[in-house]
Order: sequence, then C-alpha cells, then structure tokens
Amino acid sequence: MLKSNLRVLMAEHRIDDITELMEKSGLSRNSINKLYRETHLETIKLETLFKLC
Repeated sequence: MLKSNLRVLMAEHRIDDITELMEKSGLSRNSINKLYRETHLETIKLETLFKLC
C-alpha cells in the first residue's frame, strides 16, 4: 500500500494550500490532488515526484 506525506510536508514548509504548491512547483492541480488526498497513488508519474523533491 502506498502512502503520501504531502500534507505533513506542506505544513513543515508552511505551504498553506494546493494553489500555492501549484505555483511553486509548476505541477497541475490533478497531480497534487492525487498526492494530497492519497487517491490513485499508483498512477503518479516519477516526474511529478521529482518536481516536488
């Protein structure tokens, strides 16, 4: 089972919402929502994870 810690990381880096993360990372809302809500994590592309790192 896959698990996402995006919410925790956003709090640690004081990123308040998904819109702010979208602006900083250049990722789409769909990609971020999958990680944020922990749904369909198996369809996340490695490129998306690299951009967030």
